[in-house]
Amino acid sequence: MKLLLPLISLLIASAALAEEPAELVELRQAWEKERTEAQAKIDKLYFEELEQLKKNFTQASNITDALAVDNVIKGGDKADNEPVELTKVRLARDKSLKKVSKPLDKRYWQDLLLLKDEFVKAGDLAGVVSADAEIKKVLAAYKKPEAPKQVKTTGEENPLEGTWIVTLSPGQASTTYKIKGGDIKVIKSHYLRVGDSAKMKKYKDGWIVNFEHPLVQNRPITEYFHLEKDKLTVHHWTVNQNPEAGPHSHTATVIEVEDDKEQ
Repeated sequence: MKLLLPLISLLIASAALAEEPAELVELRQAWEKERTEAQAKIDKLYFEELEQLKKNFTQASNITDALAVDNVIKGGDKADNEPVELTKVRLARDKSLKKVSKPLDKRYWQDLLLLKDEFVKAGDLAGVVSADAEIKKVLAAYKKPEAPKQVKTTGEENPLEGTWIVTLSPGQASTTYKIKGGDIKVIKSHYLRVGDSAKMKKYKDGWIVNFEHPLVQNRPITEYFHLEKDKLTVHHWTVNQNPEAGPHSHTATVIEVEDDKEQ
């Protein structure tokens, strides 16, 4: 049964091989003890709730979910299809852990800052280095992850590259596009000029394209391409309508084809 929090394990595993200052070791041990005791109280309630949940599922003849809960009680890995009730209990436990751990970590961090100052005043370089390393490890657990980099729409990094057959409505004639880098080309269409090309512009979670109207100047046809779970979706707006001004008029079904099968 895993009771120690990952942060404690990280600090212990990454401790310097050289002997650390006794003051730092003592401070860390006191912090670890407080954290472990706080987690033990939360886990006691957590496992009591799991046992009750397993019993409820069993009494309802829901053996599959009962086994899923029993697996968690025994320390098994989280299943992809675990019951919602189990997920709620797990999330509640995680929330409680964060609530009790944060003030303990904050106080430990403040104590480390004071200890570092004492080492500085004493001219203890090894102590300063050790305390500073410990401070960085504590803060690392609360560092926000970096935002994912936006996909470029030029060059060879566009994930939409390929040939796509788009149908705006069932039974309606299809349109075939070829996308390469930041460019999109009309291969086949009943409402766009075949051979026309346009630049794809990053817009919200996807890419927006303005095609020239084949019959009317200054009345672009706007389409919005974006990926949903690795599947391309195309939203189509009525002629000359600003995408930010209202909902799209059609959502297309899309099929990817091999490049050597262009139509």
